[in-house]
Amino acid sequence: MPDDIEVTEHNIHEDSPQNPQPIPATSLARLTYLIRVAFQLHSKNPRLFLFLGLNALLNVILFWMVQSAVSNNSMDELSTASSNVAFTITLSAFTSFLVHFFQCSLVTAALAVLRGHAVAPRDAFQITLTRIMPLGGLALLTTCLGTLTQFLTLKLGELDAGIVSLPIVLAWLIWFVIDLLAIVLISETPGSFIGYLAGAGRITRRIWNDSLALLLVYLLTTSLLAPLLVSSIASSITGADPSGQTMLVIASISTIIHNLILSFISVYAARLYIYAITSR
Repeated sequence: MPDDIEVTEHNIHEDSPQNPQPIPATSLARLTYLIRVAFQLHSKNPRLFLFLGLNALLNVILFWMVQSAVSNNSMDELSTASSNVAFTITLSAFTSFLVHFFQCSLVTAALAVLRGHAVAPRDAFQITLTRIMPLGGLALLTTCLGTLTQFLTLKLGELDAGIVSLPIVLAWLIWFVIDLLAIVLISETPGSFIGYLAGAGRITRRIWNDSLALLLVYLLTTSLLAPLLVSSIASSITGADPSGQTMLVIASISTIIHNLILSFISVYAARLYIYAITSR
C-alpha cells in the first residue's frame, strides 16, 4: 500500500464492505457493478438523498435571490465589469464550498453504510464540520481552476485556437476525479490539505482505468442524461415565449437533477475508493 494513501486509512481491516459479493476483476464489469451498488445503496437508504438534496435547495434559493435582485435593479454595486467578475467568482466559490460540504457528509454516511454501520445525517454533518478547513481549501482551489479553465478556453476561442484548449479541458476533467477522491479521503480521517491531494492523485494513478470509467459516467449523465431530462420537462411546461419565472423554474429543476446525479456519482466514488485501498 503506498505510503501517502496509508496515512489516510484509519483501519485497513475495516475498509472492506459488509456485502460479501466480490468486486469484479475487469474494469467493464466493475463499472456496471459500481453503478448497481450506487443505485442499491440509495434505494435501501433514502436518507442519502438528503445531503445533496439540501445542497440543491440552498442553490435554488440562492439562484432565485440573485435573479430577483438583478431583475429589481437592487444591485447597483455590480454595475462595473470588474465588480461583476468579483461577484461571480465569489458566488462560484460559495456554491463550490456548499457542494463540497454536502458531498463530504454524503460520502461519510455512504462509507459507513457500505461497512455495515448506521450513521445518522447529524453525525455525518458533525464529522464534516471538523474538516471545514481542507474542504474550504479544496472548494477554493476548484473555483480557481474552474475560472482559469473557463477564461483560457474563451480567450483561445476568440483567437480561433480552440483546439489548444482541449488539453486544458482534459486537465479540468481529471481534476474532477482527483477532487472527488480527495473529498472521500477528507471524510475518512483528519489530515493535511496537501496530504489529501497527494493521496487522491496516487489513488487516481493506481486505478486510472476505473478513474476514467468514473469520469465517463459523470460526463454521460451530466452532458447527455441531464440535458435530455431537463429538455423534456421544459418542453412540457413552456410555451412559444416562456416567461422569466418559467425559466427560473426550469433552471431550478436542472439544479435538482444535477445534484441527484452527483449523489449517485459520489456513492460510486466511495465504493471505488474502498476497492482502491483494499485491492492488492
